[in-house]
Amino acid sequence: MNLIFFIKFIILTGIVYSVYRLTLDNTKQFLVKRIILISTPVILTFASLVTIQTGVEIIPLDNIAFDTYDSRSSSSAKGIDINQIVWIIYLVGLIVSAISKGIGLMRLNLLFSKGNIVNRIGNIGIYTNKRYYNLSFFNKILIDDKLTQYEKHKVIDHELIHIEKNHSIDNLIFTLYEVIFWFNPIVYLMHKELRMTHEFDVDNELCSSEFEIISPNTKRMIYSTIANNYTFNNIKRRLEMRNNNNNRKLPIVYAIMTTIILSTMMIVGTNNTYAGDKTEVTKQPSYNGDMMSILVENIKYPKSAFEDGIEGRTIVQLTISKEGTIKNTSVAQSSGNKELDEEAMRAAEFLKEWTPGEKDGKKIDVAVQIPIKFKLPKEE
Repeated sequence: MNLIFFIKFIILTGIVYSVYRLTLDNTKQFLVKRIILISTPVILTFASLVTIQTGVEIIPLDNIAFDTYDSRSSSSAKGIDINQIVWIIYLVGLIVSAISKGIGLMRLNLLFSKGNIVNRIGNIGIYTNKRYYNLSFFNKILIDDKLTQYEKHKVIDHELIHIEKNHSIDNLIFTLYEVIFWFNPIVYLMHKELRMTHEFDVDNELCSSEFEIISPNTKRMIYSTIANNYTFNNIKRRLEMRNNNNNRKLPIVYAIMTTIILSTMMIVGTNNTYAGDKTEVTKQPSYNGDMMSILVENIKYPKSAFEDGIEGRTIVQLTISKEGTIKNTSVAQSSGNKELDEEAMRAAEFLKEWTPGEKDGKKIDVAVQIPIKFKLPKEE
């Protein structure tokens, strides 16, 4: 994974979330909506790693490394490319997020341990507290001791449905997502939407004539997104859903199809392709000679990059014309350093002898990509 993965993942989740809100907000297919929300981050992780090659031939040279450098330079320190910086930032955020969520789980467990168990319904424990908390987590329900007996029953009825429908598992999964994908704000919005769907589902089961929103002063703490919180609400949306009888499945089909189309366009659109018909190349271009030797002879490690200890991998794209000549040289994937990219393109220009690609026996222009890795000598 690299910077492109993170950017693509954020964009794809944004597409799915937008389509979801536009098409599924007014439907009561709660189970399907839960499945879509929970599966989306996993599916889009794989989608973000996929690169659909449409007519681009990648020359199979495994990380060509060139140790050509200015022997007068005494520097041999290794530089950190942009992808390494991205990974460092990601890992730091991952650790911070994991610690934050871990603290939330511990505080939630401590809240139950300090509560007084007053009743059991099967294997479900009912706890009371004096701190305005009304929530549930797996088979435990916590209610505010200051509520009236009627209000307590309302809270218990509400939380029992959360437990019956295993909403705590959903929240725990998304808590893990928020750790892994901490960099993506759309994941947090999706978790909020999932919790809203939980409330819609419970309201639909209760079929109550009114909302009993208890203890609006309930404190929000780190663990509030982990537990089923009785006061988590958006009154307007819950009332609209209560009065909505839309159980049609057509919006779900539309949402899935639209998401697939838009996501596919996003994945394909990130790739470089050759000009003209991209689908029926019958013969890819090939280099006539020893490509490795030509590159080794002509490439020079940029002096300033060497002195600064900078390494990197550049993928150069060349269009091989139907005459077998090079045109339209460009950087398909940057090393993160301008000088390395420029040197890679300069060296690739020496690869002059090509057999052009063909389509149905006719020579055509085809793009090829060549990976060139700049690597400093190891310190002995």
